[in-house]
Amino acid sequence: MCRTRGAAQIVPDVVGGQVPLGVVSATAAMAQSKAGKLRALALLNNAKLEGAEGVAPLAEALPGFDVAPRIFLLAPAGTPNDVVDKLSAAVKTVLDMPETGTAAAAQGTLRAYATPAQLGKDMADETTRWKRIITDQRIVAEGN
Repeated sequence: MCRTRGAAQIVPDVVGGQVPLGVVSATAAMAQSKAGKLRALALLNNAKLEGAEGVAPLAEALPGFDVAPRIFLLAPAGTPNDVVDKLSAAVKTVLDMPETGTAAAAQGTLRAYATPAQLGKDMADETTRWKRIITDQRIVAEGN
């Protein structure tokens, strides 16, 4: 098993040959790829990213692969609906701003808005999906 000292060390470890493969942000990977120090193999998300036009999503080679990091804005359970609605509307307003799109692209990320209901469903679906994957891996590891 390969170990690194943290996310900031992955790129130097791969460039230096200490580890054979790393998973890093698109911006870190593409900067090093364009400099000829790394070879970008695939994107983990299923959408093509600005600045990484020559790198295909891994799902093209492994159909069904979908492991994209996401950032959520969450509030405590029981937060009044009017507060949740105001926060949701504010987030949508910010995500719709052209400068947010520019900043997201510069970071190698995609901006995506989901209503609180959509987000709740997505989180429940992800929980079910990862429970199944973990259970399947335990069965394989135990030889059952």
